[in-house]
Amino acid sequence: MDEVADTPKPKAVKGEDAKRIKRDTLGIGDRRKHHTRAATPMKGHAKAADTHHRLYRFRFYPTEEQVEQLERTFGACRWVYNEGLALRSNAWEQHRVRVGFAEMCRTGRGAARQGCA
Repeated sequence: MDEVADTPKPKAVKGEDAKRIKRDTLGIGDRRKHHTRAATPMKGHAKAADTHHRLYRFRFYPTEEQVEQLERTFGACRWVYNEGLALRSNAWEQHRVRVGFAEMCRTGRGAARQGCA
């Protein structure tokens, strides 16, 4: 039990080394700036004091054709999620590099980009 507590935690690779590993080894493109679009002020989400929320519940009874389409769609979503999770896990285990959501979207791995629309 004491041996586990004494082992140091692995350090993450940061800075230029992390950028190089992500670009060359993992195939994650560099970050692009968005300076072409003008900034817009944020809108407040506060509701008036006398407003109320309504709750609606719906049931969905899909046809056999809709069930098949939903199963294909959920299967594709599960595949995309698992591919992203595998990339993140492998990046940490093999290279000690953290990969975030935006970097996942920049991987350019075909169907994996569909989850980042």
